[in-house]
Amino acid sequence: SIHPVLLYYANIVGYVRLLLIALSFAFFIESNPVVFVWLYAINAVLDAFDGLLARAFNQISFFGAWLDVVVDNIGRTLLWCFVAPRIGALVCCVEWLTFVCSHQDGPRWKEEFSSAPKLAKSVMANGICHNAIQNESDEILTVLNPCCNCCAHHT
Repeated sequence: SIHPVLLYYANIVGYVRLLLIALSFAFFIESNPVVFVWLYAINAVLDAFDGLLARAFNQISFFGAWLDVVVDNIGRTLLWCFVAPRIGALVCCVEWLTFVCSHQDGPRWKEEFSSAPKLAKSVMANGICHNAIQNESDEILTVLNPCCNCCAHHT
């Protein structure tokens, strides 16, 4: 029998994203950039919804957190290696090392940084979204709130 976590809505979105990434790069290799861009863009849009689904249906899991970042990294790895092969490998190595080092905390990996290096603590101190938009109006924060739980304390 299939473990229930594998069929969580957010994880199903992750599987669809993997398929879209594979298809998009198949079209990239076949020199069809328009289809590549559309498929990759759909993948990027779906990335915004997996976390929302997980929270909305109370389906947050270690596997889901892992799957989300693995799918993100696979997409970016392929993109970097095709678009900028000279530096792509280095960027990908840094991303994968960051993933390996940060995902020991499971689904809440963005929330706890007490044991992180000082630079990571300072970057993540108030949440990525807060750091990027702290000087914007409350109206913008309210719009962004559903997409970014790190801004929730501003509304």
